[in-house]
Amino acid sequence: AGLLVSLIQARWMDPAEMGRFAFCFAIIIVTGIFFEFGIFSAGARVLALEPDAVKQRRALGALVLMTALISLAFSCFIALLSWPIDWVFNKNVRWLLMATAVLAFFQPFQNFIELCCHGLNRIRLLSVYQLVLSGSYLILLIGLVAAHRLTAGFALFAYLASTGIASVWTI
Repeated sequence: AGLLVSLIQARWMDPAEMGRFAFCFAIIIVTGIFFEFGIFSAGARVLALEPDAVKQRRALGALVLMTALISLAFSCFIALLSWPIDWVFNKNVRWLLMATAVLAFFQPFQNFIELCCHGLNRIRLLSVYQLVLSGSYLILLIGLVAAHRLTAGFALFAYLASTGIASVWTI
């Protein structure tokens, strides 16, 4: 699915739009890594070491709430970061980052789900998560191509929406 996504973007996305997409995508991914604060890896370790299923569920619930708070802060940060990013890099991406800041809420959940699935030894669930993420992104991109709407903003929207779809389904 990832290969097909890349082929679709390379074939039907204008090079300038592809550059804006890659720039904004990198900002969101790198910033999301810093917003993890080590909580997800520590939480995965707690889940892995807890033998009691009830306590595991409580810990997982607490981690979901913490991730939601981190995600809310992340969305606000992306929206606020759009102004200086546009000013420093002069790439005219402020509108793109502002428009997708709400869906950026789901980006921290990606790392959270991956690490928690490892901690809980739920590798099959992790595989299904990855398939839902890639598959929904591919379907959304195909829909954008069919509607002749494949731009940087819509491609970023499709990626973050697919992250949301896969995250909600998995949780």
